Amino acid sequence: QNLPGMNSEAGRQKYRPAWTLLNETLERASRLKSAPKTGQTRADTAAILIIGNEVVSGQIKDANGYFLMTELRKLGIDTLEVTMIRDDLDKIAAAVRRLSDTHKMVFVSGGI
Repeated sequence: QNLPGMNSEAGRQKYRPAWTLLNETLERASRLKSAPKTGQTRADTAAILIIGNEVVSGQIKDANGYFLMTELRKLGIDTLEVTMIRDDLDKIAAAVRRLSDTHKMVFVSGGI
């Protein structure tokens, strides 16, 4: 079976790069099987990652997370997770990987 976003070469399936897809929503279609079990599909979920030592320590108040949640709600997109982390490149990369595995959209604010 030849699925969208795949080529079949001599019985072997080979994924094409995302930019070659006619429908960009198919880019992560294979990850839908890891959707949350709460009845929500990964296709309609978002996560927000707030980055900054000053936010985590309470020196400044995060306004971007609230703004993003409000705007996403207007678009019918549920924000299921908001995470705050320090300015640590390894932790930022790990958080982005984790969030992108379970949410269709990941919004990032702040950072180094």
